[in-house]
Amino acid sequence: MLALFILLPLSFTIPTIFAWQLFEKAGKHGWQTLIPFYNLYIFLQIIKKPLWWYLLLLVPFLNVFMYMLMLVELAKCFNRFKLWEQFLAVVVPFVYLPYLGLQSDMPYVDPDERPEIKKGIVREWTDAIIFAVVAATIIRTFLLEAYTIPTSSMEKS
Repeated sequence: MLALFILLPLSFTIPTIFAWQLFEKAGKHGWQTLIPFYNLYIFLQIIKKPLWWYLLLLVPFLNVFMYMLMLVELAKCFNRFKLWEQFLAVVVPFVYLPYLGLQSDMPYVDPDERPEIKKGIVREWTDAIIFAVVAATIIRTFLLEAYTIPTSSMEKS
């Protein structure tokens, strides 16, 4: 129980400190990280995405994928375009985002001002496969229910 009183506040405090640094690097006020829901709105402003993305963050299960996409877009704002760098931003954001915030040689680049990066064929296929898997997962979860045709072998199970 004591661990709950120690670890729970730390699990909110530490990410807020590093988000504060990222917001300031992006030219926003650090205190904006402290306001729930508003901080996500500012996050969308930093990565220059439309407001309807915010509505998708309110949809259960879909919000997880949207947040992952937002983390990838944030990594791109710090010139992290390699697949493994974006993978780290999604899989271990509690390590990678503080790294972005603490590195002085990684300035924020406005998404409208950054040059278009030409992707190789392997990267194009990798992105397409990842999109297909995520889209299929979302569609199967929300729209289609897997249906099993009852058979006589299922009667005793």
